[in-house]
Amino acid sequence: MKIGNCLFLSKTIKMHIKDLVWVLVCLIGITSCRCDCGSGKWCKPNECNKCPEGWYGTECEIADVPFDHLLLDSIIIRRFPDKKVDGTVWDGDSTQPDVYVDLYKPRSHYGDKDTLILKTDVVDNATVPVYFVFSHPISIDRKMVGSPIKLQIIDYDFSLLGDDIMCSTEIRLYPDLLENYPVKATISFQGCTVELYPRYP
Repeated sequence: MKIGNCLFLSKTIKMHIKDLVWVLVCLIGITSCRCDCGSGKWCKPNECNKCPEGWYGTECEIADVPFDHLLLDSIIIRRFPDKKVDGTVWDGDSTQPDVYVDLYKPRSHYGDKDTLILKTDVVDNATVPVYFVFSHPISIDRKMVGSPIKLQIIDYDFSLLGDDIMCSTEIRLYPDLLENYPVKATISFQGCTVELYPRYP
């Protein structure tokens, strides 16, 4: 190989190495500048956004709860719709619905599974008020207390068609409902009214 060709090849390799170094520097700069709270925004070097005070999480969606966990002693359903949205009765035999309550953290955008917090026993042929009193209080950890969670009242069906959701809403226990440490939190949604009776450690 001629000397000129060797010099050209050497310069070319150095240029590629230089380009590769710049790419690595850029990548390091970008990743180090991901917002500390993971809010999903890109930002300039040394100007990373942070979550508002009292919030954290991948989208700043979790409140910083001032206690380790919450105890739930009971749930009372004060109201639920008499019929389905289409006007038909809840149970085909015209009896009252067989009711239970679900509390769960919905799956995230990243495809993980729903996280069940609470599923009560079924109360057959329920009429309001419907009482769910827990012999052992349900413990809910602080992350769940500060996260958006789903509350559902469900009619249990003894069929392959699955259960009927009577009403459903998204709530955040703290700070939306429990910021001032109430002994009762009342939630009204989609024709339902539910009371939660928390206890604080």
